[in-house]
Amino acid sequence: MLLFLVTLLFAAAADPADEPPLAAPPTQLPGEEQPPAVAAPPRFDLAHRLQDVGLSSQAYVEYLRQAALAPGDDEAFWLQMRALEVLIEAGAHDTALRHLEQLEPLPEVRMAASYTLFLEQQPGAALVEIARLDTPEASFLAGWCHLQLDDEEAAISSWRRVEGPGLLHDQALVAAHRVETWGPPPRRSPALAGVMSAVLPGAGQAYGGAWGDAGAAFLVNGLAIAGGVELARQEMWTAFALVALAEAGIWAGNVLGAVGGAHSFNRRARSRRIDRLLDDQGPVLVVGDRELGLTVQGLE
Repeated sequence: MLLFLVTLLFAAAADPADEPPLAAPPTQLPGEEQPPAVAAPPRFDLAHRLQDVGLSSQAYVEYLRQAALAPGDDEAFWLQMRALEVLIEAGAHDTALRHLEQLEPLPEVRMAASYTLFLEQQPGAALVEIARLDTPEASFLAGWCHLQLDDEEAAISSWRRVEGPGLLHDQALVAAHRVETWGPPPRRSPALAGVMSAVLPGAGQAYGGAWGDAGAAFLVNGLAIAGGVELARQEMWTAFALVALAEAGIWAGNVLGAVGGAHSFNRRARSRRIDRLLDDQGPVLVVGDRELGLTVQGLE
């Protein structure tokens, strides 16, 4: 029994729980270089996430909020430009122009304004802004504005002024070559369409490809003429005079409609050709990190 108690006393004296903890081994030896710090994860950009999922209004407001809280004018400006990009992507061009009016007229703002006016089918106003710039992007966009104004020679000249090398230079030459080799677009003669409908109501509309209008013109004029003939047979001259007067107006409208239909055919033929070129080579505004520029449709 005495031996057992002595053994317990020695065990308690040697209990490792009473010993001081061992020091952790050093993470860096003397003379050894400090290991590189792990980069902090990027800041969660709520506005960019909202933009990615199509919540344009919320993304725009969030960019404006970030711009108001930005520590410097430069960062605030580029957040404003990103807010503009949201508006353009959403097709809110009027709002985009009003947004740009609030910013200082820097070259980037003028470039963005000219691009937005181009999207709004206001090429003349866009060229006014472009005239104040002297960059490859400005020359590239000027070509598209001239094309909207049906001035193919000016468009080709602007594209050939795009300095290279670079993406815009190459794509400008491609666009210039395609316009040079277009040839005359399909067209209809407004005068011929009017004469055809004067002889046979609806014929001019059919010539312009408006078959529904052609059928309606033929039917309405045919009924009016048939009604007038029947009234004349019955010697109802007063009613005949009224129907004849109405038919004269209907016939004149039929002729004018054929002339307008030919003009519309020509505009549509030209617009389709320009739209196809825009789909392949058209300009796209890009807001990068502290920079703004143009890229090409399908290559952004």
